[in-house]
Amino acid sequence: MGFLFGLLFLGNIHYANSTPDNPGFFQFCLHSFGTFFIIHLYDLIIIDFLIVIKWHPGFLKLPDSEYYNTIQPHIIGFLRGIPIGMVASILVSIVSLFLL
Repeated sequence: MGFLFGLLFLGNIHYANSTPDNPGFFQFCLHSFGTFFIIHLYDLIIIDFLIVIKWHPGFLKLPDSEYYNTIQPHIIGFLRGIPIGMVASILVSIVSLFLL
């Protein structure tokens, strides 16, 4: 969780420093969620689908189960992670308003 909050907060710091105006809560929240969503989508497409399912490298010694051979459990995890990203974005945006 520290990595998630830290990454979103660092993104907000960079965003606040790159804009001439002081961003408000909505701008911070939108930027935080956008950062989260891009990383989350990268995890689904590149790591889960292309590497784990399609490539299925032998050096990782992944079991030959449904989880590592089909995309469905990964999509379910992706969809379950979106509300977590929303809550994390809201919390980080509140902290960003007070600290930046």
